Amino acid sequence: MYSIVDLSEIIFGLAVEGKLAPTTINTSFIEPPYKDAIEHMVKGKDKSREGIITKVGIPAFQSAMDAYETVKNIKDINWLELLEKTSFSLKLSAQLHKAAEKIEKGQDFDFGELVQTFNIIEGKQHNGIRLCDVKTIDTPYIPSGWEAIDTHLMGYPKQGLITIGAAPFTGKTTFMLQANARFLRAHPDKVGVLFSLEMPADELKARCMDFGDLYNDDVMERTIIYDLLFDVKDVSYTAYKHKDEIGFMGVDFADLMLKNEASEGEMGNIYITLSITAKMLGIPLMLLSQLSRSYDGGTPRPNHLRYTSMAEAVSWGILMLYNPWTSFYNKKAENLPEEEGYSYIVAWKYRGGFRLHNNQPGAIRIKFEGERGWHPRAPLENWRMLIR
Repeated sequence: MYSIVDLSEIIFGLAVEGKLAPTTINTSFIEPPYKDAIEHMVKGKDKSREGIITKVGIPAFQSAMDAYETVKNIKDINWLELLEKTSFSLKLSAQLHKAAEKIEKGQDFDFGELVQTFNIIEGKQHNGIRLCDVKTIDTPYIPSGWEAIDTHLMGYPKQGLITIGAAPFTGKTTFMLQANARFLRAHPDKVGVLFSLEMPADELKARCMDFGDLYNDDVMERTIIYDLLFDVKDVSYTAYKHKDEIGFMGVDFADLMLKNEASEGEMGNIYITLSITAKMLGIPLMLLSQLSRSYDGGTPRPNHLRYTSMAEAVSWGILMLYNPWTSFYNKKAENLPEEEGYSYIVAWKYRGGFRLHNNQPGAIRIKFEGERGWHPRAPLENWRMLIR
């Protein structure tokens, strides 16, 4: 294991011997006196050994050359990447120590900064990539395992936040549970991580048992439940612990992650953090959300979400659940007819586009069977165009 001092000596020695271009070295990671000497070389000043020795001193120069001699025949180590990773590991250690101190004092800490450092260490963040080297993908979707969703929306985003909005008693939790089970059936190598901030785990399992054999032993084995009252930092950090196996994540529901009084900024932070979490983990993340008091009936729209501006900005998809035949709100003129036994998954936003429906938002007419929940199938003709 090489220390930062060891790596600074080795990289400086490689630069002196012409094995590394000084311009490729990030001197912010290099320990003095080698940092100043490399910057001296980059500026085109005296690059002779005499000039460099004058800059670093004979003892430091000799140490660097001795270090170079010990590694010059090693071919399979990228010394610059190792220096960067080692530097960020030290930074992470310091951040974790500081975070632990703040947690002991009951203070908040910057979870986002910790996640960013984790990602850099694991190679999930980089300093940019040339556009010509970017690999394109044919579709931004991943199969949901839910026939109705795959038929009309082509699946879920491969990575992104899906906000599910609905009035109370519309089947939001049921929707999330069914989405999790169907996804896991379609992806047998993945687990689903569900945060039930309102309903305890035993009640949630009882709800799952209402779905017949949808939650068989295998699906239950691959479903992980957290039923503590977490804030959004806790949710994101806890989900990250399952990064090697997670395929689907659900959070029920947004408002219960608020630590302080509800506001545009507080709610916006929830949407932003979970959107980053979905991208960081490379998964579809389903967030259930309540409607605001401005909703008084009719087809729910994105502006009915509580503190909606950030939800609309960062959500990959916005789906609203609507049961007109059970709604206790005032009925309003609309183009989604009331039909007993049928409900709607109202699709207002899908960043990948509504490719099977002329890229126009619409609603999936789907059977809703009380305790058994949302029906798995809805043929292509069950799409209803929406009036904007």
